[in-house]
Amino acid sequence: MDKKQKVKIAFIGAGKVGCSLGKHLSLHGLNVIGYQSRSLLSAREAAAFTSTRVLSLSRLLTDAELIFITVPDDQITVAAEEIARQARHESIDLNNKIFCHCSGSLTAEALTVLSEMGAYTCSLHPMLAFADTFTSYEKLQEAFFSLEGDPETRNIVQGVISACGNSTTIIDGAKKAEYHLAAVISSNFVLALINQSMELLADCGFSPEDSGKALAPLIQNNINTILSRGPRESLTGPVERADIKTVEKHLAVLKGNRRKVYALLSRELVTLAESRKGNDKDYSPLLSLLDEYIQL
Repeated sequence: MDKKQKVKIAFIGAGKVGCSLGKHLSLHGLNVIGYQSRSLLSAREAAAFTSTRVLSLSRLLTDAELIFITVPDDQITVAAEEIARQARHESIDLNNKIFCHCSGSLTAEALTVLSEMGAYTCSLHPMLAFADTFTSYEKLQEAFFSLEGDPETRNIVQGVISACGNSTTIIDGAKKAEYHLAAVISSNFVLALINQSMELLADCGFSPEDSGKALAPLIQNNINTILSRGPRESLTGPVERADIKTVEKHLAVLKGNRRKVYALLSRELVTLAESRKGNDKDYSPLLSLLDEYIQL
């Protein structure tokens, strides 16, 4: 058996990320031993889901070698402080223990209280939206993971994740905010834009179900094209064509902040269009129109 598969892994936090990652590791033969959570029900559900067990914090800190802290971002430092208090109270040695949180925006510094007690720390983030506690693990095989923190610790955790067949990359902690913003733009912001599309279709008489059916091939084909050809070569539509009359109609439909968002995003598309090799269209009239709405 590979040495990485013998490492005893446990989770503090039994929500969507903890359940999904624990299931993913278990399915690839990693030695996940159990869960600890503020909610006993959640811990029991996670343990049953991964065929592991519920652990007290003391037992988890004693038995586990690699501990994933999969709690909400604003609770990571709180959880680390609670772990430190428990370890001091019961004289549990944290030397050589590895603690890894899964926040996309926070660095390993969120676990400083543990590193000061001799533990190794890092952050691991899967580039994936976890929509469901018990099904999101099915998409984890496709997820790209980023690691940040102590170099030696990163290498160990990277080995564990690579054993599952996932791609990984190391990022600088100083770039964590930019990294997380990239994920938010491609995930959460896209949701906001698709919601606007569905609301506009609803105004045209579409049911929610029909809106989804109508937009699905457009969205899926667009994403596939972008991933295969890149954004610049995938660009189509009225902005790319410098079709100012159509853009004016769009702006007339929208109100308030949505009109400004449209103008700002269209300006980004102009920049993209102008960078295309061989494109000699004159975008200056369109840019003047967009700037009027951006300044409102």
